[in-house]
Amino acid sequence: MFSLHQRSTIQSKINFITLSVNNLDESVEFYQKAFEFKISDINKALCVFALNDDFYLAIQERNIFSLQSGENSLDVKFSGFILSHIVNSVKEVDDIIDRMISFGCIITERLDEKWGYYVSFRDINGHCWEIANHKN
Repeated sequence: MFSLHQRSTIQSKINFITLSVNNLDESVEFYQKAFEFKISDINKALCVFALNDDFYLAIQERNIFSLQSGENSLDVKFSGFILSHIVNSVKEVDDIIDRMISFGCIITERLDEKWGYYVSFRDINGHCWEIANHKN
């Protein structure tokens, strides 16, 4: 049985997140222009963007992603996770959201609470993102 007190040899870090996309060329253009991500590597089925601290976002054609992940359906309606980006001010949240709207993203929720402010949206491939500011 697993115990929370056992020592692990696994480093607590995720280096890659791979998102499935409908159209690689369109998605590369979207992530480059909307988020200003820089390409680290690209081929005909996969594009990798180098972010900070040895972390990478990869996007992969949905048909290839389905083979690798063992998914039976190519019609993904809900990704089951939210990608979050924390910024320094409410104005920065709103500026980024305005930019995302201009690239075709759909706002799903805005919340201004005591703890902070965030806006959630779906990108052009249906992935859920949030841009947030934690109030001090």
